[in-house]
Amino acid sequence: MAGRWRSSGQRRSPAPLLGCHIECETLDQLVDAVRAGESRALVVHGDPGVGKTVLLNHLVQQATGCRVAHAAGVESEMELVYAALHQLLTPMLRRLERLPAP
Repeated sequence: MAGRWRSSGQRRSPAPLLGCHIECETLDQLVDAVRAGESRALVVHGDPGVGKTVLLNHLVQQATGCRVAHAAGVESEMELVYAALHQLLTPMLRRLERLPAP
């Protein structure tokens, strides 16, 4: 569900992603760093059909115990500059009071 929080699934032994060893290792390191309390951001980009969704599914599988949020691009919102960010963050507004003071 786009723009919704959910706990990731159980960590499973994922099927090997052929030719994506380096990318999977990078994603695994990202999850490990976040679990250690570090902040991370990652941009996944590429041509259609190169496996971006498969890599992101791998990331979700490795993120056991983490909250996973995602948004989906919608062509009708293409002209709205922050539409995806709005879609991603709106469900989090009810958790706003949990943020520490600046």
